[in-house]
Amino acid sequence: MKKIIILVIVAATLSSFVACTKSKLSNIWQVEEVYVNGNLQEGSAYGNHTLELTKDGIVIMTVLGTSAIDPVQGTWEFGDNKKTLIIHYPSSTPQPDNVPVTYTVEKLRNNKMWLSRPYDNGTTIDQVETHYITYED
Repeated sequence: MKKIIILVIVAATLSSFVACTKSKLSNIWQVEEVYVNGNLQEGSAYGNHTLELTKDGIVIMTVLGTSAIDPVQGTWEFGDNKKTLIIHYPSSTPQPDNVPVTYTVEKLRNNKMWLSRPYDNGTTIDQVETHYITYED
């Protein structure tokens, strides 16, 4: 009985590790929740976009609910042994001067992706964690 319990604990622990692959990451993701410094941001503008990641390294960010903002296309790649996601946007919003945005991949499942990164708001550096789910039209 102890062996079974130990095997279940080991299996659960191993399955919780992030296994980043292009096939898992390639999807259209919609924001489910956003946390800033551990606090849920309800009704936030953060959750108003999708992120499409393709297997060939293209990323398209689309703001939902408005036709006034065109989708932004860039590229993405893995970093740090597939523990980070690096997105390169063109010299426009959301990141000027083609500075790459690096996210830590906190969780990745077929229908769920959690990304986090430090964000300099001009006064302090906040830790932002975004929880994405598979986009449904």
